[in-house]
Amino acid sequence: MPKSRVLAVIVNYNGGHWVEAAVESLLAQTVPVDVIVMDNQSTDGSAQCLRERFAQIAVRDSGGNVGVATANNAVLDYEGYEYYLLFNPDAKAEPMAVERLADLLDRNPEVGGLGATLVEYNKSSIIQHFQPRFDPLCFPHDAWEGAAVETLPGEEIVDTGYLCTAAAIFRSQAYRDVGGMDPDFFLFTDDTDLSWRMRLRGWKLAATPKVLVRHVGGATAEYGGKNGRYETSEMRLYLRERNCWYMAIKCYAWWMLAPYAVVNTFSMLVESAVLWLLGKRGLAPINLHALRDVARNLPMLLRKRAAVQRGRVVPESEVLRTIYWGIGKLVKLRRDGIPVLKSKPAA
Repeated sequence: MPKSRVLAVIVNYNGGHWVEAAVESLLAQTVPVDVIVMDNQSTDGSAQCLRERFAQIAVRDSGGNVGVATANNAVLDYEGYEYYLLFNPDAKAEPMAVERLADLLDRNPEVGGLGATLVEYNKSSIIQHFQPRFDPLCFPHDAWEGAAVETLPGEEIVDTGYLCTAAAIFRSQAYRDVGGMDPDFFLFTDDTDLSWRMRLRGWKLAATPKVLVRHVGGATAEYGGKNGRYETSEMRLYLRERNCWYMAIKCYAWWMLAPYAVVNTFSMLVESAVLWLLGKRGLAPINLHALRDVARNLPMLLRKRAAVQRGRVVPESEVLRTIYWGIGKLVKLRRDGIPVLKSKPAA
């Protein structure tokens, strides 16, 4: 049986019925799609269920909870595909989605990666993510979040700051060109870092309003935006703060990295102090732990930086052109409030 042009990877961690629906939607595409599911040691029986229900897909055991970045890089084990589709276990694609995404890449050879428009799973008229960017402190922001689908632009593709890999297709050459995702990220901002390194290598990044993919967001995670408030964990916040530093150290030019380091260190210390004064004792130390571990890992990060900067072929102005020139964290704070640190239920 010949290979398809597209290899899709879904990273599963206790995906339950969500991941089954995601696989079904990919198998129902109007073009053939080869599907692999990387299972990060699920305990809910979802991996076995996938093996029993879908004989035509590959379900691989990651050997542990290795994180999203490492599991997604399983596509690097498979040669001969033109495109890699990274797809979340709580996403669902319409039957024409992959055909349209591949066709757009066919017609735009300078584009290394293309993101679908993510819409709310149960209310597909509302945009979840379309054209995400990161601010100067590397915090994500998407001005389209919560807007109506009918307000999307009429172009086939538009430039974007980075690709949200809940549903994004990559030219396999571009993905391999940068070595895939950075496994040290585990999860969070791994897609932003991947996108940034691709842009530095000269690849264009785009999003399309012509392909809508339903997405829950956090459905298969212990925490997330639930119950009308943003519930989170120490690990999620820690990884977000730490990984923004990792990304900046690797990818910013020196003349941008220096002010970033000063301003972000100051802002994180102030944030910790304010949270402490507000009685948010569980949240206050997280920034300090992130700063500590960035300092500990600085030699490793500088080695990675050297490799990234050696491969850079575009000026810093190309990166700054795509940045959101505001404070993304304040926007999120106004919208969602201070996150609620939710403890795991007692055994």
